Amino acid sequence: MAITTDPTEPFDMTEPMENIGVVTDWCEVSDWKTPDQPRFLFGNKTIAPVFGDRIEIHGALGYQHWGIYFGKNKLCNFAGVDKPTGKIEPDKLTDPLNNMQVFFSELSLIIGKSKARINNEDDIQDDFTPATRDTVMKRIEKFMDTRPITNKCEHFTNYCRYEKHVSNQKAVEAFGFLVKAML
Repeated sequence: MAITTDPTEPFDMTEPMENIGVVTDWCEVSDWKTPDQPRFLFGNKTIAPVFGDRIEIHGALGYQHWGIYFGKNKLCNFAGVDKPTGKIEPDKLTDPLNNMQVFFSELSLIIGKSKARINNEDDIQDDFTPATRDTVMKRIEKFMDTRPITNKCEHFTNYCRYEKHVSNQKAVEAFGFLVKAML
């Protein structure tokens, strides 16, 4: 499936990522000037997310939701969908065999009343190299076509930025292990 970004976006898709190694403070949508212009506190200044940034959203019970920032307040997610209602449920562990999908949504709506931050901390690890924007786009497209069943949102985000299927959320990985064992 081919996807495109808005042609008015002011970045070159072949350029390397920006915000390398950046981890901002947690903030709420109410901290932004307007809900459609995300800004995060970084040191003594505010910065805007750029295409390819990993966005971490504080979730219930210590679970964090992750997505790739797509520009213009859009987040590319891999999350569950409630089949009866069709409602996106990013912080609910849903049936990985049927309900997980890649989708695009407004960042401010996904955050809701929770908190979020830019979290590119893995950029500085030796074996984690941020990809170009073009490569991130290709990985999003590939993931949309394959959707590995034991992957969760953090696996998706790390795959798109670094080509690594890893998650630091141990409970989520344990859940994936159980699913593999049942298959």
